[in-house]
Amino acid sequence: MELCSTCHTPFESDGHKTCTRCREQKRRYYQANRDRLIEYRRRYRQDNYDKIREWQIDHKEDAREYAQRRYWEKPEKRREASRTYHRANRERLLAAQYEYRQENQDKRRIYEQNRRARLRGNGGLLPTDAFSILFEEQEGRCYLCGELLYASFDDPVDLEHKVPVSRGGSNDLSNVGLAHSRCNHEKHTKTEVEFYASKGCS
Repeated sequence: MELCSTCHTPFESDGHKTCTRCREQKRRYYQANRDRLIEYRRRYRQDNYDKIREWQIDHKEDAREYAQRRYWEKPEKRREASRTYHRANRERLLAAQYEYRQENQDKRRIYEQNRRARLRGNGGLLPTDAFSILFEEQEGRCYLCGELLYASFDDPVDLEHKVPVSRGGSNDLSNVGLAHSRCNHEKHTKTEVEFYASKGCS
C-alpha cells in the first residue's frame, strides 16, 4: 500500500503516485481546460528555458529516460502529431530541405551512394568526408583523365566507382575515386580496366 500524493489516502500502487480517483479527477480537469493548460506550459517553457536546459544538463540520464519513455508510450499519437506538424508546415520544411541539399551536395551524394550499395547488398560505407580524403589522395586531379578537378564551374565532380555498384563493386573508399562528370558519364558501367582499354590505353 502507498499514500496517494494528492489526497494522501492509502491505495494499491500500480506504478502511479496517485490513486485512481485522483487520476480520474485530473483527467477530467485537463479535458475541460486543455487549451489553457497547453498555453500555460508553452509560456512556462519559453520563460524558463535556461532553467529547464540547466536541469537537463545536470540530469542527463533522467532527462533521456523520460524522453524515451514519452517517445515510446503512445506511438500512434506520436505519428499523428508528426503528420499534423508536417501538413501544417509543409512549404517551410520543403524549403529547408532544399536549402540543406544545396548547401551539402557532397554529403547528400555520399548518403545516396551508401544507400544504393546497402540496398544492393554490396557492402562498404563511405565516410562523410570522402570528397576531401579523395581530393587530397588524388592531388586534386581526376583519376580517369588526370586533369585538374574543379577547374571551372561548368565541370562538376562526381564520386565514381572503379568497379560499378551495378556490377558488384563495393562502396568502400578503395573502390571510389573523384572524376569529372563528363569522364564518369563516358565510363558509364565499364570497369576501370575496360574504360582504359576502350581509350586505347594499356
